[in-house]
Amino acid sequence: MKFIMAIKSITPRIIAIICLVSFCLLVYGFFFVAKSSPIQNEQWVGCGNFDEISVGNYNQDILALRIRDTTSHKFILSGDLEISKGSYLTNFSNASDVLLELKPLQNDASFFLGLPNLIKVPLPKKEDVGNQVRIRIVIPDYELFAHGRPENFPLDTYRIGFAASILVSGKESQSYSPFKLDAAVVNVSMSNAFNPRKAINQGQFFINPNKATVDDLEKEYSNDQCAIIIDRPLWYKCMVLCLVITLFLPAIHILYKKDSSPGVDLIAAILGVTTVRSYLLGTSVDWNFYPIDVVLALSVVLVVVISLWKLGSSPVGSA
Repeated sequence: MKFIMAIKSITPRIIAIICLVSFCLLVYGFFFVAKSSPIQNEQWVGCGNFDEISVGNYNQDILALRIRDTTSHKFILSGDLEISKGSYLTNFSNASDVLLELKPLQNDASFFLGLPNLIKVPLPKKEDVGNQVRIRIVIPDYELFAHGRPENFPLDTYRIGFAASILVSGKESQSYSPFKLDAAVVNVSMSNAFNPRKAINQGQFFINPNKATVDDLEKEYSNDQCAIIIDRPLWYKCMVLCLVITLFLPAIHILYKKDSSPGVDLIAAILGVTTVRSYLLGTSVDWNFYPIDVVLALSVVLVVVISLWKLGSSPVGSA
């Protein structure tokens, strides 16, 4: 009995310490570790042969892609195809179709590669080219397939891997031929809710490296291949932990206080869960049930269960 009473007396303080430590890690990671530049605070990574780009060289043909996040687990590809006037006249002025081909990179030794993603690239009108020395073709937004499990939030991890190339089809030919680029780069710029990392070899990018051979794991990616791993920073996970702990405060209050008001605490728990979930995951058009929703629902259920349990243990007719 003394042991149970001791556990009951120190449990609130342990929870308070966990919440305080999590908040300190949140503040330290967000305000002190993060720098002013997104390159320094690990919100940016790049793939490709950046060294081949020569500033002021208008004869280069460069594919510059960008990846950004829009919602909690959606990643958008966009970019520009910058070509010289000579390349436009030779390869693009009479082209019937231009495609951006994204060949997926294998991230699991047990599965085969999927089919390439083909994105149609709009061609500029000849009258708009005029006397331009360099022609820029804007690549439209395209939602990338990210291998990951959003339901593991906030421990969710995503993998995006592809090799990009440009395919050109002439008006008199129905086949596509690759267009040789001088440089192809990918800039991955995430919000501070994500931490992108570049995988150097397949061992870092594979989900189950134990199923692959040693030679496969040590195989490094070339400049035209981009393998990105995206997860949550530590401070973000600490923020989620702090918010979840605070949702259990009404249940703890009812458990330890005799003069508590279950109705008020229940309303506070329901409003807290609704606010926190909308803040973390946003408003979902089609409802997706995550494991973290079980934890959020538990904070409300405990308020009901503890209130009913204490009500049943009280003498009938007592105030």
